[in-house]
Amino acid sequence: MNTVFYPPHLGFKAGGQNATPSPTWCYFIDASCDDASKGDLEACLFEARHWAKRAYERLTSQTDTDFARVFQILFKAPITDTSRYPMSPLWEYAHRHQHPKDLWTTAAEHVLGVLHNFAHCWRRTYNRQAADVRIYATDLAHTRWVACGPFCVDPVNGVYAEGLLHELLVPNTAATSCGGHVFPVEGENQRRSVMDISPDLWKPATGSTGFLTLRGLHDPWKLAEDLIPCTLFHEFMHVYLLDDFIEDERGCTASWGYCMRRKRSEAPVCAESLAMLGLWVALADMRPANRLSGGFSLPRGWREAPGTLYDGDGRATAEDDTTCLPEEEGVLSAIRGEVMFYEDLTS
Repeated sequence: MNTVFYPPHLGFKAGGQNATPSPTWCYFIDASCDDASKGDLEACLFEARHWAKRAYERLTSQTDTDFARVFQILFKAPITDTSRYPMSPLWEYAHRHQHPKDLWTTAAEHVLGVLHNFAHCWRRTYNRQAADVRIYATDLAHTRWVACGPFCVDPVNGVYAEGLLHELLVPNTAATSCGGHVFPVEGENQRRSVMDISPDLWKPATGSTGFLTLRGLHDPWKLAEDLIPCTLFHEFMHVYLLDDFIEDERGCTASWGYCMRRKRSEAPVCAESLAMLGLWVALADMRPANRLSGGFSLPRGWREAPGTLYDGDGRATAEDDTTCLPEEEGVLSAIRGEVMFYEDLTS
């Protein structure tokens, strides 16, 4: 049974709301997470939400041209672009493939709405049945999920996921069941989602951006795979019905290169693209110990980022439209995700 609901950020108008609304959504942290994370999971979630807050602040700044360039590289269009795009395939599935055009948004409206809501509109609850999101540390040895034909069922929370059990829960992965994959259970929150994070992801010193030392900036995208705040950011994006776009049989949906391969209509509704935007905030706020100002960003020195073509319905249909000039090496460095320190980083 599909329960149709709208993600909480819909109706948000970018740049028009400065007041912080009261939290309207709740998350529940199972005791298994305390065992796996040594009690640090909520701190990691706070950090992920702080990334969202900082990203929103920087993107709505009238003077922050550096972070606007990060947005342009990730979402294949400037933040001022007025093209409107449909919701994600996951959203369409949850709403039985109905995607009315009056819900189409610009990339900026969609991204800013999600960031603002994730930053400000969540609180913890200790009542599992009332929670919109239930977070578990799950492995194959001890799991709530049971096989049921072509589905996996979580009878504790009354949700199901498509696919076989061994496909759903594998080491070093996280998974979120959302988008109306629920069946009627009396007393349960009808818009509930369930998040399972493999205990294998919890490694020493990977709980926060403290692990992103200046040495690590040589390859922050590899370290991103080990950062729990980045994982939580990605998984919470699925609650907003942002999607994963599976490319191959490995099902990899997390990396800078993966984001660079997203088409223009996919990027604003891709969970990993927003998680990478959050990680860039953490990178930008770092600086060497002997520097009193500045921060890290993508290389400058380019005028236009590569985009993609899309058809009249908003779905990308063609290869990358390389609008950058051949001599603009800066944009190629940006696409590779090279990290540069700038004394005059804008804010």
